[in-house]
Amino acid sequence: MYSLGDLLQSFKSGYESSELAIKEDVKCILGLYEACFLAVGGENEADEAIENLTERLLKFREKQLSASLCEQIDHALELPLHWRIPRLHTKWFIDAYEKQDNMNPKLLQFAKLDFNLLQSIYKKELKEISRWWKNLGLTSFEISFARDRLVENYLWAIGCSYEPQFWRCRMNITKFGTLLTTIDDVYDVYGSLDELQLFTTAIIEWNINAIHHLPNYMKIILRALFDTINDVANTVLTEKGLDILPYLKRGSMSLL
Repeated sequence: MYSLGDLLQSFKSGYESSELAIKEDVKCILGLYEACFLAVGGENEADEAIENLTERLLKFREKQLSASLCEQIDHALELPLHWRIPRLHTKWFIDAYEKQDNMNPKLLQFAKLDFNLLQSIYKKELKEISRWWKNLGLTSFEISFARDRLVENYLWAIGCSYEPQFWRCRMNITKFGTLLTTIDDVYDVYGSLDELQLFTTAIIEWNINAIHHLPNYMKIILRALFDTINDVANTVLTEKGLDILPYLKRGSMSLL
């Protein structure tokens, strides 16, 4: 098995005597540039290689390259592929591929169909989770101080798990992320010290009866948190036979 360092050394030796066309050189360097961002500990050659490859790509950029190759270089230098959200990059790649001379029309049509079908799934999920969010009561006037970050959290969930079969993962990540955003604002910008102590104790003890000692806005938030976590845990217990409630409780407490 070759390490990234071996690959870089092999490329360096081969490039000096290479007579490949510029177009193929650019593709090769782009691939190696992206690979350098997958380096693991101890592969220090990658950092140096990124600098050298960046310089080489910029030099290629100054030559009379096709618009398609220039776009690929700019896209890679803006942000490595490994750091991008897959579905957002898919949209860019479809547009870029459509401009290529050797584009396969059937493959392009299939890619667009796949992208649009998945987009329709995302829209349905976002509509459903928006309904859930509204029914929780966390958009009421009493909690107007908190950020409403439902869509942002859903986009983050897509970045973690975009495949259609993982819809429940996306939904739960969005629910927990949105609730935690609201709770974060309670602690940072709104709750008094006495209120926060009561709120923290209620979550640590997982005691729904403590809700009677809280101000009204905290009652809404605490009930929403308990109901959501219990609902997720019951669903997993029913479908998979696994009791994940202790882990969800522990996760909630660790974020306080």
